Amino acid sequence: MHPAFVPVIFLVSLLFSGLTVAQHSQKLLFIGNSFTFFNQGIDHHVAALARHVTPSQELFTQRNAFGGETLKGHVTRRDTVEVIAKHNWDHVILQGYSNEPITDYARFEKYALRLTNEARDAGATVHLLMTWAYRKQPAMTEKLQRAYERAARNTATRAIPAGAAFALAVQRQPQLNLYSDNKHPNTAGTYLAACVVYQWLFDIPSSQSRYYGGLSPQQARFLQQVASDTVTQFKPNKMQ
Repeated sequence: MHPAFVPVIFLVSLLFSGLTVAQHSQKLLFIGNSFTFFNQGIDHHVAALARHVTPSQELFTQRNAFGGETLKGHVTRRDTVEVIAKHNWDHVILQGYSNEPITDYARFEKYALRLTNEARDAGATVHLLMTWAYRKQPAMTEKLQRAYERAARNTATRAIPAGAAFALAVQRQPQLNLYSDNKHPNTAGTYLAACVVYQWLFDIPSSQSRYYGGLSPQQARFLQQVASDTVTQFKPNKMQ
């Protein structure tokens, strides 16, 4: 091959490579409240985990999350339905009010189904984000798990087991703190939830990422392992 053609071919290869990445980038929409947006947001950490995996994975993430909001509020007083229709989302993740699946299950399921149908009609795969127990109420874990799994069956979605991962992490390290107050996550809690979401969506263990979310490598690796074990338990047939 004539040397003059080499730079041209290399440039064309880069251009087509860039087009391929753009065409295959995943679009994620997170819908929820402060459980979703605390500590820069679960969406931020999921995207960062992806960027630090080799080969790198670029995600387009967005969140529509408001303090104290319910899924009903997302339908009746927010622009969430319009946001769902705005992009061709690959995945839409729904996070309900912290205790609503226990205290008002009928309302929770009604609006989870409404948002699921909106997202599904737009071509997205929908997931429910199973949240965690309040810090001093560990018995909530099982109740939330049953409620989210029931809602997932009734809406034909799947429940991402972030709450179960919180419980497992504390079981393994009883002194571990995943909370910034009685119920909201601190950075470690948000990072753990993000590790669960990342592995759930892409079947890639978060341990393949060198992104630690500002935590020590030792703590981050512990949380990555907890996330992996949790996802393997709840989604055993999809792991690599």
